[in-house]
Amino acid sequence: MIDLKIDKRDVDKLMRKLKNIDISKRPKILLQGLKRAAIMVERKLKANVSGRILKRRTGHLAKSIQNKVIVQDKNISAVIGSGVRTGKRLPYANIHETGGAITPKNVRFLTIPLKENLTPAGTARFTARELFEDYPGDVFIGKGVIFLKKRGNKVSPMFALKKSVRIPQRRYLSRTVEQMRKRVISVLKGSIERGLSQ
Repeated sequence: MIDLKIDKRDVDKLMRKLKNIDISKRPKILLQGLKRAAIMVERKLKANVSGRILKRRTGHLAKSIQNKVIVQDKNISAVIGSGVRTGKRLPYANIHETGGAITPKNVRFLTIPLKENLTPAGTARFTARELFEDYPGDVFIGKGVIFLKKRGNKVSPMFALKKSVRIPQRRYLSRTVEQMRKRVISVLKGSIERGLSQ
């Protein structure tokens, strides 16, 4: 999830402008501005996970990204990320930001799809389990690879068996925040200026 932190100098500028607005209208004006900014950052984040920073395969991560503006006591904040409204955060959302090792939990090996088993988008055509179920007798394992015998005794490597894989740090969340920081300030200033003209 993204925390939008605003530089103290920008906060001071916004507060000076806000002082010229009736105190009863300030929360509504800030809320409107933050909602606009959150939508804008959500859109940018979806674009960044759809090819600009991460390669889009299934589109599940982009579809899971949402924004939520929270009003608590006198504080207003925005949260943007995978499943922030539904609570259904994708399990791989964090690892693409921070990087790290993935290890198997309930099985001995991770099954990494190889070229023969990939669609043009880069997703697996089927899982290793489906391969064994759908082609019994035609699947075998050798030297850390799951193979499938096809017509004419052609053998195709389908999965590599790995004890762990390392996912590189891609910082798609923090990079989006860096890209959007000035725009967020601009949207908040615009909201305050509209409030001044009302």
